[in-house]
Amino acid sequence: MDELAATREALGWGYGAFEIPLEVTSHMRKAMERGAQAESEWNVRFTAYEAAYPEDAEALKCDLAGELPSDWDAGLDELLGAFEEPIASRAVSGQALAALTNRVDSLTGGSADLAPSNNTRVQGRGSFQAETYPGRNMHFGVREHSMGAIANGMAAHGGLIPYTGTFLIFSDYMRPAPAVGCDEWAAFDIHLYARLDWTRRGRPDASTDLPTDEPAVDPRPHGRTASRRARDA
Repeated sequence: MDELAATREALGWGYGAFEIPLEVTSHMRKAMERGAQAESEWNVRFTAYEAAYPEDAEALKCDLAGELPSDWDAGLDELLGAFEEPIASRAVSGQALAALTNRVDSLTGGSADLAPSNNTRVQGRGSFQAETYPGRNMHFGVREHSMGAIANGMAAHGGLIPYTGTFLIFSDYMRPAPAVGCDEWAAFDIHLYARLDWTRRGRPDASTDLPTDEPAVDPRPHGRTASRRARDA
């Protein structure tokens, strides 16, 4: 406490704990005014858009409301019992994503530079880029932390259902994202629907010659699983 008092004195900070100076409050409230103005302008543009493209506008409103088409899960049943031989769960996950994105346009996402391995890239859906908005595959690069933060931001905005993917062994790099999505936003009754896919590390052509999901490939993810469960408890 002595160090805290000394720091306050050195900074010339004479305010009490959790006391916000009036000038700070006044400055931050200007953002509310700018936001209200921006929302008003957006509503005017959307009214014109709705008049010109009624079907697209209705679809956008459904996406923003988090509504799914009535047949959103069509095609998933065909995956049950469709494989004669054992298949890696990540491979089935990729096929499920392909089936879902055929009917849920708002489903979009990708991986931290591991899409070929964890099957988060959906064939035929293109890549979202600066000049190619219709693409639904997102390339996050080797940035698990920012990938999780981007997915949370997309979910908080609404209109999109983001998903991400990486190896479970790398989930430590994106710990803040699940924490923010599960805890902090829930305190404001805001629920972020961002799917996080954490898969096993290992490749079919590894020197061990073990299947993709063979537990012996890398025992370390088991510790990560226990850590995630402890975090959720």
